Amino acid sequence: MSDSDYDSEDSHSESYDSKKRMNDTEGWCQFKLCRMSDSDYDSEDSSASNDTIVPAPVAQRKELWMLLTKHGTYLTADPTTHALSSTKIPSFWQANKSNLTLVCTRDTPPRRMHYRQKWLTQTVEYVRTMRETYLSFQLGCMGLRTALDTIATSIPCRPFCLVEDEEQECPSLRSLCYRTAEEARRSGQPDWVQLVALLHDMGRVVAWLDARASAATTTKTEPTSYSCSAEDGLDWTIASRSRIVGCAAPNQATFSEFRHLNSDESDARYSTLEGMYHPHIGLDHTWLNWTGPEYMYHMLQRNGCTIPEEGMSMLRYFSLGDWHEHDEYATLTNEDDEDVKYFVSDFDRMRRRAWKKCGERTGDLSDKECEALWEGYYAAIADKYNCGGDLKW
Repeated sequence: MSDSDYDSEDSHSESYDSKKRMNDTEGWCQFKLCRMSDSDYDSEDSSASNDTIVPAPVAQRKELWMLLTKHGTYLTADPTTHALSSTKIPSFWQANKSNLTLVCTRDTPPRRMHYRQKWLTQTVEYVRTMRETYLSFQLGCMGLRTALDTIATSIPCRPFCLVEDEEQECPSLRSLCYRTAEEARRSGQPDWVQLVALLHDMGRVVAWLDARASAATTTKTEPTSYSCSAEDGLDWTIASRSRIVGCAAPNQATFSEFRHLNSDESDARYSTLEGMYHPHIGLDHTWLNWTGPEYMYHMLQRNGCTIPEEGMSMLRYFSLGDWHEHDEYATLTNEDDEDVKYFVSDFDRMRRRAWKKCGERTGDLSDKECEALWEGYYAAIADKYNCGGDLKW
């Protein structure tokens, strides 16, 4: 047998392997571009009129896209290394038509829908109604420990995840609360900051309490798990980025592309920098979006909690990033606000670190671990600041 016979056989083998590798590569390098239009998520019973559900040009530019492979996976980019990979979990991109680029984003359709509904719903009149409804504190009596152990265990710490990793269960709100408090503790923060960290996101249990109160007056059964029963589709208890209502919203407000949906935008009473307020009235006298932290702030005040004013400011304003990050609302703030601004911003950074760690395959804290943390440490702090017993919610 001649040497050329071997060459021919090897050549055929290499040609076959090359084609096989090429076919395999093509399967991973060809993508179907899927647009996630914001209008796709409008509820049929939404209170928005037909003309308000048409996306504004800015909103269209920020809509999400997915790059789907023929294998049913999604292209994603690591936020740190920018390395490309495929994942079973949907990953989203935003398109820039001016330079024909796609940028991978941590944004998700549920998150965009939440902020869209928030802009649509949270007007001055809405906040007034919510304050009248919830600041009477008629939802019942319950201690922080009970709220953590019986309700927060069924609430996921990440409300905007579209699909969870099959290998990892999303940690509960209880785990997030304790881990945030422990982050403050490790950082050497005062015990009252640790307490604020523990309860800063516990306003989300109000959705369960509200459903239970409604069930008590109807034939419905008492809820056994967390759910949002709001007819407008907005879970207001989520600690998302906030803004002051009753005055012009900052141009760079979070998801500002949806501001055209808010009826206050066309109301002359609320279209100036001061709006319905006096210059330098102070944040304490303004109305914020009605959220879980806003409710917790008022609830703790009503129950005579003695957390220092700086801590109460951290609780109420950590979500007001336009103020403590971008120096907005300068015509409304006063010296007292400026005195606590740095501490509010520092608390928010610490809270974000804890949130990130809670999502990095840390798993859920066990009942035994939570009991040890509460009984061994946090119960005494709650008692010290007069919020260790039953509270009116």
